[in-house]
Amino acid sequence: MIDQEGAPIAMVSGDGAAVITQRIAMGKAVIALKIKAPSADGAKADPAVMAPLGVARPGGLPILAGADVVAAIAVSGAPSGQTDEGCAKAGIAKIQARVK
Repeated sequence: MIDQEGAPIAMVSGDGAAVITQRIAMGKAVIALKIKAPSADGAKADPAVMAPLGVARPGGLPILAGADVVAAIAVSGAPSGQTDEGCAKAGIAKIQARVK
């Protein structure tokens, strides 16, 4: 999870998880924050915005307080990006009531 400036708030990694999954998750979170949409939508975003951000992959989602993007969350390491995104949605669902 990253804050609205892109600074890491929390990162959890499973025992034996490949280190690369942490970097991929961070990239997904930054993309979701910058484009204010799911990281998978980066494929449709302005190429000038995406160029420094890397590859658009599913699994990163912005966290909203009303209409404002206040943070982003991302998951990496599942067999598919769609599974990663489902896990990110579940994480947001657990905290959304406390987001202000």
